[in-house]
Amino acid sequence: NVTANNSVILGIISDRSYGNITYYSLTLILGLRDTDRDYLGDCEEAYYGGLPLDNDTDEDLIMDGSEVYVYRTEVNNNDTDLDLIIDGEEVRGISIPKIGIRQTDPLNNDTDGDGIKDGFEAKGYKITTPFLTRTFYSDPLQEDSDNDGLTDIEEMVLGYEISVYYSN
Repeated sequence: NVTANNSVILGIISDRSYGNITYYSLTLILGLRDTDRDYLGDCEEAYYGGLPLDNDTDEDLIMDGSEVYVYRTEVNNNDTDLDLIIDGEEVRGISIPKIGIRQTDPLNNDTDGDGIKDGFEAKGYKITTPFLTRTFYSDPLQEDSDNDGLTDIEEMVLGYEISVYYSN
């Protein structure tokens, strides 16, 4: 039920049993005005740093209400974990060349714990030699993307080639 000022009245039916008797109760809650209809009330938007007229304040492809109540990401920061991938891409999945689509944790900048930020693995990191420059990709969900016994960080630091996951 929506009132004239865009507030929402929520009805919650609950039941509790005591012995053989079940009690039902109806609770009515006056919801908050939600001008941009992002499931975050206008006064909540101010508290979390959002904009009441913009349902995705930080333009990370996640509505502000979902950032607060579902993903626990920041309403006014499109990359909560500072891993170079916006929160919406992490939640929906990012397409990585020769690896596929991977969903990473928007609250953890190194989902697989291998010492490389998810953004470097998914968007590639360049290794330059005097003869050529290659961009390497690795799987942000696996410590050893090519299953050769060396972790991705070892290969990157030591200069070994993650052979199946590079492009010129």
